[in-house]
Amino acid sequence: MKPLYTLLAIGTTLSSFAQQGVLTSNEMPPVGTSVTYRTASNLNVVDTTAGANVTWNMAGFLPTTQTPWSLEYMAPTSSPHPTAFPASNYCQYESVIPRYNYYNLSSSSMEKVGSWATSINTYTDGQVELVFPLQLGTTNNDTWDNTNSSFGGTYNITCIGSGTLNLPMGTFSDALLVRVNVFEIFTVMQYQWYDATNGAVLLAYVPGDGLFVPAGAAYMVNVAIGIEELSQPLELRVHGVANDELLVSYASAAPIGVSVRSYTGQLVRSTQWPASPSPSTRSLGTADLASGVYILQIHGKDGSQQVQRFVKP
Repeated sequence: MKPLYTLLAIGTTLSSFAQQGVLTSNEMPPVGTSVTYRTASNLNVVDTTAGANVTWNMAGFLPTTQTPWSLEYMAPTSSPHPTAFPASNYCQYESVIPRYNYYNLSSSSMEKVGSWATSINTYTDGQVELVFPLQLGTTNNDTWDNTNSSFGGTYNITCIGSGTLNLPMGTFSDALLVRVNVFEIFTVMQYQWYDATNGAVLLAYVPGDGLFVPAGAAYMVNVAIGIEELSQPLELRVHGVANDELLVSYASAAPIGVSVRSYTGQLVRSTQWPASPSPSTRSLGTADLASGVYILQIHGKDGSQQVQRFVKP
């Protein structure tokens, strides 16, 4: 598949059928995604309340003077060290370190198999950092060991909360709070808020232990998602909104997923349309949508998509 363009948005997803409060493996950030973060200077606003339907209000975060940094998602073959980690099919670059992290992403888990900062680090016992589907109550306890460690350790996660997260750049109504405990000689605790619609880490917070680990937090300020062109033949035309209906003509040799998102990334429609070898026109109701700009996403079975914007008068 060849790149079509990059969509700049907050909270945009490539999943066709996102379920509220549930993160699946095919909703993880796709290759080409870049997420930008700022570190926070006022950790007193952090709220780690557990439970369902929680509202975490951290819109009052103030950035430090540290330069913004990013997490970039790529295919291992696009990284500098593709042959060092043959079990990897997913790679993440942390610009703040800098470091490349290599994973085996499957339908059931995301397992770290190696990393490269200044030298190769191979996991002889993979570190499972996420299990799917991830939702309130999900827990996983895992051991790990790698060539840079003398002892190995454990990596334990528990999804302790779901609800709405308010950050300086906007509100995310489908967030999951995960508590992480990593042990190697001593334990490091971290809280991570994930966007359940696209797998992006919205906020990471380390409370620190007052001795070995300093407290700190980093929150998302932007996400740029790489869009891939549909590999299956597709004709698409968006006619616009008329009489509270969005009219779309398409021709496709295979069924397609259809979703509508607000310009800030919130899912408002999700359905599937059948294959249609010859052009046909279908409609999506917009009566309950506020006036504004929306994003229509057409998804292929291969995980790629096409995107068009439309305006609800």
